[in-house]
Amino acid sequence: MNKDELLRLAAEAPEWEPIGKTKPIIVCLAEVEPEEVAWLWEPYIPIGKLTLLEGDPGIGKTFFALQLTANISQGYPFPCQDGVPGERRKPENVVYMTAEDGLGDTLRPRLDKASVNASRVFALTGWEKTDPETGDKKTGGISLADLPIIEATLKQIKPVLLVVDPLQAYLGAGIDMHRANEVRPVLAGLGALAEKYKCAVLCIRHLTKTQQERAIYRGLGSIDFAAAARSILLIGQNPSDKNRKVLAQSKNSLAPKGNSLAFELEDNCFFWCGLSDVTADALLAPAKSEEEKSAVAEAVEFLQEALADGPVASNEIIKEAKKAGIADKTLYRAKTQLNVHAKRIGEKGKRGGGIWHWYLVCQDDILNQNSIEETLEL
Repeated sequence: MNKDELLRLAAEAPEWEPIGKTKPIIVCLAEVEPEEVAWLWEPYIPIGKLTLLEGDPGIGKTFFALQLTANISQGYPFPCQDGVPGERRKPENVVYMTAEDGLGDTLRPRLDKASVNASRVFALTGWEKTDPETGDKKTGGISLADLPIIEATLKQIKPVLLVVDPLQAYLGAGIDMHRANEVRPVLAGLGALAEKYKCAVLCIRHLTKTQQERAIYRGLGSIDFAAAARSILLIGQNPSDKNRKVLAQSKNSLAPKGNSLAFELEDNCFFWCGLSDVTADALLAPAKSEEEKSAVAEAVEFLQEALADGPVASNEIIKEAKKAGIADKTLYRAKTQLNVHAKRIGEKGKRGGGIWHWYLVCQDDILNQNSIEETLEL
């Protein structure tokens, strides 16, 4: 059925009878034009959508958000998927909401060190109104429940990015961040403004203290935060390098997940350090004992040597690891730490055949010369 036929059927459909004083709002998808996703920083931060930035206190979330702000204000490029800065962009405005850091003693000095164009950065700190009869002014703090105030700000400043730092401080009085029915309306309203004004929204959120198997579940509050966000970014300490932090993506609903990126913080300055093999789940993995560290390090060395010359059948690796006294659990931890990938190399034209191979990311070119079905290894 083509588009014209769908439109004809929609026009001939009987009009809905009102239910009381309301009636359903129905959109025929034949009338909806497909749109490409717009990105502030592909594939990490989409425009018109919500993005979460998560991490423990003091790990560098605000430093990252301020570096992002400075780059946008100057039109500086962001790192691409190869870790190298991309093309320069036009300078644009940013609105920053902060509840934990002073504007004069923290944000401005950090932004200056990041070479900000301060004339393009605006702090939304509250609201005021004047009594028309007395002329007295009344002021108040801002929350995400104050959608008209936020909308007026977006309309006036026209930012490409709105930062909410931290999210839990702006939910508003009476909102329990652990209750989905209270969280959803707040997020829906903020998402609607982001879409209307073509603005990326970056909400900074702390992590829970409880251990979870997957990084996507570690954010503080209801799982609806993660559900509403189109992208979730995580900042954590590199397990094997105490001087480096890692930015990893734990969720991307609009594109494949981006590569992890390393950075360092020194003397209140932010430095990009290229790509990292550390995933979001690996960043949040429980700390290992010295004995476990030694066993995993041995397994990592084994895998590096085993895969040095190219992809190897996974069953062969597992068999050789057992001969070397490496437990399966330890081997798979090393596989995760090294960011070893698995693909099935099969016969050309034969679906479902072939043998699983493990390989290092740098060996993609070798694998692309073969007939490969990329899927999850069971």
